[in-house]
Amino acid sequence: MLINKPNIVILMADQLTASALRAYGNNVSLTPNIDKLAREGVVFDSAYCNSPLCAPSRASLDDRAVYFP
Repeated sequence: MLINKPNIVILMADQLTASALRAYGNNVSLTPNIDKLAREGVVFDSAYCNSPLCAPSRASLDDRAVYFP
């Protein structure tokens, strides 16, 4: 039996804020592919980062990883 699994795309970029994207109301930047993903999918209106550094933030997405300070 085939089960339809959702396609999940997580975009992570250093120093990118939602206010810089057209999908969130910026009329200056040109982000057609991100805009299309936002129109046809689900977007977060509110999200929080667990760390101000990129490596720990990315590592936190991997539930198999355990990191100690």
